[in-house]
Amino acid sequence: MGVKTFTLKEANRVLPKIKGTFDDIFVLKKKIAMMKTEMDWLREFWGKDLHDADNPDSEKYGELADGIEGLYTQIVRKVGRIQSLGCIVKDADAGLVDFYSVINNEVAFLCWKYGEKSMQYWHSVEGGFRGRQPLSSVNKINK
Repeated sequence: MGVKTFTLKEANRVLPKIKGTFDDIFVLKKKIAMMKTEMDWLREFWGKDLHDADNPDSEKYGELADGIEGLYTQIVRKVGRIQSLGCIVKDADAGLVDFYSVINNEVAFLCWKYGEKSMQYWHSVEGGFRGRQPLSSVNKINK
């Protein structure tokens, strides 16, 4: 099976779905951060006694750990959903996604970062995020 290449129009068409999925991912990440803070507080408060069988917060600590694991599983699934569209999630924390395309008659990436309203940048396959250039610099793109 070959790699899917996107036209600019096709990439822009899937951005709302990708943005919505990242909205969900960022909510899950905030929940994880809050749960980790609570776990840190329990560790600090109880110290080595946290995992004692008769500790009233030992069970809560375990529930938090299990809950975090479940939230990470949800994030992995959501990233998989984005990638199932044919694009590549380069950085789930930043919401950075690349789409294979043909730009200036060469395989390159259309590059989108969470918060951008539409596809505005591209870079070479080797260039990475730091090599991003505005689409206005493109001579020819599959439209």
